[in-house]
Amino acid sequence: MWRRARRFLTRAERDLLDGDYDGASFNAEQAVQLGVKATIYRIFGLSPLMRWVRIVWGLSGLWCIYKPLDA
Repeated sequence: MWRRARRFLTRAERDLLDGDYDGASFNAEQAVQLGVKATIYRIFGLSPLMRWVRIVWGLSGLWCIYKPLDA
């Protein structure tokens, strides 16, 4: 998974340099998702479902909104 994430990141960098911001955004998001999946797999030894990752990601976003970093 890390190799695939790195390829998406390389594509995102190339798209950004070419001015293709939609492509860069898409490829960067894919790279992040694969990186998160690989990290969860490494820590817990299971392949996560993206729905579960999105739920956790969303809850972490809510936590950041209600708990400022300087607190």
